[in-house]
Amino acid sequence: QHKGGPCGVIAAVQSLILQRLLQKHSCNLSPSNAIRQQVLAEVLASILWTAATYQGASGVAKICTDSGRTRFPSSVLIRADGITEKLQIISCTSLSDTESCVREFWLVFIVF
Repeated sequence: QHKGGPCGVIAAVQSLILQRLLQKHSCNLSPSNAIRQQVLAEVLASILWTAATYQGASGVAKICTDSGRTRFPSSVLIRADGITEKLQIISCTSLSDTESCVREFWLVFIVF
């Protein structure tokens, strides 16, 4: 990995996954793919929700994803780049909403 890469973030997420597996899944360290996906969605949603509700934060988790279509035309201020004009921001007002959103847009979170 190059300096400044994602290993610190990945290590933190992995530690939370391990903690969740040990707490909720009877210490099963060889879980099925379904349980892995469930736990990863729970952990990612928990991280996003914690950030959204941390001291003085808005209390709304925002998830940005590709809508698959152009949402606004290019203009003098914003030049079309094939990405920005397709983004949509989803506001989640609870932990369960955040987890549902993570599950709905699963590929956004797992594609590298």
